[in-house]
Amino acid sequence: MTVCIAALFDDGKGAVLAADGMITSQYPIAYEFENDETDKIYPLCHDSYAMFAGNMMFGAAIVELAKKDIKSLGLGNVNGVATSLKNAYTDYRSKFIEQVYLAPRGLSLDSYHQRQGFLNGGLIQAIDNAMMGENIGVEFIVVGPSNAGFGIYIVSHPGVAICMDAIGFCAVGSGEPHATFSLMGSLYRKSVKQSEAEKLVSQAMNMSEAAPGVGKETSRKVLIYKEKTDETDQEEQTS
Repeated sequence: MTVCIAALFDDGKGAVLAADGMITSQYPIAYEFENDETDKIYPLCHDSYAMFAGNMMFGAAIVELAKKDIKSLGLGNVNGVATSLKNAYTDYRSKFIEQVYLAPRGLSLDSYHQRQGFLNGGLIQAIDNAMMGENIGVEFIVVGPSNAGFGIYIVSHPGVAICMDAIGFCAVGSGEPHATFSLMGSLYRKSVKQSEAEKLVSQAMNMSEAAPGVGKETSRKVLIYKEKTDETDQEEQTS
């Protein structure tokens, strides 16, 4: 797996993003390796970013689907951007389910729903259980402008988007428990200043390295909101 962390500071006027460099895949075989050429902090549109934990190929494909939708709709607010990513997640998962569970039976999602009344009850139950339980193994953090500051969302199985602004931080991946407990233990508040936020996120990243599948290389990005121009500055660090 991996770990990705996002934390607001200065009451949402800024945000710290951090992600390790571990690459994970489940197809054609399960494997993990670190790649210093891969930055897991993906730009979705101006000022909005996504990070993800889990299957690299699935996550990258979902990001590309979302970027097309975001561009065509001209989205900018993090709520709309997160909704677009959630929809891309749901669409990708549906197509994956169709390929794995329905296509081998000569069915598509549309034909399956149309023909349910004519299919064997046991087969319907087996397919429905598989469709409901299928987890494609990827979860996202979305960070972007929201009103007069930044907002953060988690997008995860089976295709839900949850705003994390009230807490002010979140993490995903196998290192999530370690990172979350570290930030909780430090009594993290989104009112902290930038220097304190960067220090506490670094501590959380270090703690998360105890989890299996978390890489040592870390990419960081600091976002700072400019109220007068409604723009943001980004500062990047890699360690």
